[in-house]
Amino acid sequence: MEKIEFDFRFKGSRNYIHGTDMYNSIITYLLRNGYSPVTKINMAMHKIAKSNLEGLVLVDSQNVSGYEPISDFVCTVGDQKYKIILIENDQPVVDRYPYPEADIIELSDIDKENKTIRLSQKIDFSNIEKVVALNKAIHENVFSDASGKWYFTRLQVEKDLNIYDPEIIEIKIIKNMNFRLTKSEICFDSQKIGYIYFSLVK
Repeated sequence: MEKIEFDFRFKGSRNYIHGTDMYNSIITYLLRNGYSPVTKINMAMHKIAKSNLEGLVLVDSQNVSGYEPISDFVCTVGDQKYKIILIENDQPVVDRYPYPEADIIELSDIDKENKTIRLSQKIDFSNIEKVVALNKAIHENVFSDASGKWYFTRLQVEKDLNIYDPEIIEIKIIKNMNFRLTKSEICFDSQKIGYIYFSLVK
């Protein structure tokens, strides 16, 4: 079992570690340490993290107990399945960095009737950041009367989102399970890439 030490920063004005930073940090670790290509990604968020995190890298047959994971990230490398679980440690998050998320939304086109948002201009964010920001925006527009805050809950994709260089990113809400969970389809250049899920927390 490998252990990963992370040093996260808060995004913008948030006081919790953002799921996109967890995703990007895990992917960076895997690629730097010979886990490539990373496929069949299933990332689940379980609760909010306000202190720093460490990761445990497990092969599919390994089990650990006594942990309450913030997130788990399941993927396949070659023929081997791995799970990376993120757990809080006692180290505080001491820094933050600007995150002008609104810049992504300002360049996008929203179709409330079809529950779709489209970004067709280049902007300097990772694809996971774009996908999460776009999905949040379409939720806030389509479900404008809903009371609470939308959180990124799960991602299911065949390949790492950040390996693509799409001209057009489109997100479409396809299912709403009474706001406990929503499911949106992710398309890059009209090709379905996978799904992203959000939950409404009151």
